[in-house]
Amino acid sequence: MSDKPVSIPRESALYSPIRTGTFRVSDGRWLQWAEFGRAGGMPIVSFHGAPGSRGEASMYGPAAHHFGARVIALSRPGFGQSTPQPGRTLSGFIDDTHDFLDAEGIDHVGVTGYSAGGPYALAAAALLGERVVSVNLLAPVAPPTMTGMLPGPSIPLIAGQAVHSQVAKYLPATHQRFLRLNSRSVRELGLPDVSGAAFLESVRAAFTHGPRTVLQDWALTFGRWDFDLETLRNRPIDIWQGKRDLSVPWRGTTRMAKHLPGARVHLDARANHFSVFTSHADESIAALTAALQLR
Repeated sequence: MSDKPVSIPRESALYSPIRTGTFRVSDGRWLQWAEFGRAGGMPIVSFHGAPGSRGEASMYGPAAHHFGARVIALSRPGFGQSTPQPGRTLSGFIDDTHDFLDAEGIDHVGVTGYSAGGPYALAAAALLGERVVSVNLLAPVAPPTMTGMLPGPSIPLIAGQAVHSQVAKYLPATHQRFLRLNSRSVRELGLPDVSGAAFLESVRAAFTHGPRTVLQDWALTFGRWDFDLETLRNRPIDIWQGKRDLSVPWRGTTRMAKHLPGARVHLDARANHFSVFTSHADESIAALTAALQLR
């Protein structure tokens, strides 16, 4: 069952999905998904941030096409057109991901997670075992009990911009003014025009069912994780982190890495929470594709 692709500038074909659809999981819920890059390429599963949705993976599109990968993104329950799921868990979404991979006939994947998607990428590696060949994280969040540090203001800022743009739809006289504000602010945070538009569209889709879904996701990712990090002690994990990140402090990321002895933290002195994504998306896809080719 297909649905409309994410709306991004027509001239930026590589940021557009090559396939989109909805997938029905065993309990009857629907998950919205999209695939970017090259059809039939090396499979990589992308776990989006919060607020975010499947369209966030469009940021990987050009690199995925170049390196011969296909990046698959599932909107978590309540994000975009995915069915809300009260009481859901981190590990429960990995069960959904497992079912989707089975349905697609995909045996081995690389996984990447940005921001609040980081814990889901780690959960996938822990719970799907050898099916996950390699792990890459971009500015991953972690519980304050693990890092000793609280998240900063950037994520609420971008969420507020998305809410404003949704309200502006019903205020024609101010609609364009809000959109110009959003676009300018996104560029100032370090996202260029094309990828910034894709990113903001992904954030807007996160509020399809209201803010409760985002708050639920934050509670899960900043709370106690329901999978065992010990299973990842010897797994190679690459983490990209900006030192100007106001949402996920880099010192907290390095503390989280101590719980993952196989993790390598790559610090970018100039990147913030958003520009670290665009600055290192290519490297992330290149590394994951190389690992899959060596399998």
